[in-house]
Amino acid sequence: MKLAMAIKKVYFTENSLKNIRDVIRRYGDFTEVGGCIVGCQYGEELLVTHASDPGKCAKMERYSIVIDNVHTTKFANSLNEISDKKIYFIGDWHTHLSDDLRPSSTDFRALKGLNNYVPKAYKNLIISVIVNHFDSSQIKVYKLSSNSKSMEEVQCEVVENPDWLISYI
Repeated sequence: MKLAMAIKKVYFTENSLKNIRDVIRRYGDFTEVGGCIVGCQYGEELLVTHASDPGKCAKMERYSIVIDNVHTTKFANSLNEISDKKIYFIGDWHTHLSDDLRPSSTDFRALKGLNNYVPKAYKNLIISVIVNHFDSSQIKVYKLSSNSKSMEEVQCEVVENPDWLISYI
């Protein structure tokens, strides 16, 4: 099995940022919120196309969130199905209730945990996105380091929705 290339840049579609902003607005300003992110890979780049809400069984607190994995799995699988496997689960996102977007030890454990659930070929593709709860234009993206002992920041940028994405919004 050929291993996928390591991710060097992540692009967020306008749709994925709208999804994130809608979730933040819906849940208020007193707890972290988050969900999964779905998209696709182009060489050493990822395109984030969608972001889910945390799900009804999520546990949201002021400084932590445990996302409802059953809900996010259904969300990602549904988009994978309707897109004929063009888009798929690529990680998770959550907010911090401050402008400190550095990953916590809990964030690191969560990313390592996500990597345990994906096939070996996709381990270096899973990302964790941290968003400033009060200013969603502030976003940081992280991936596991090559030795899986830390998280490394990945460059990111916002792009318009590609034409092909419109039928999946």
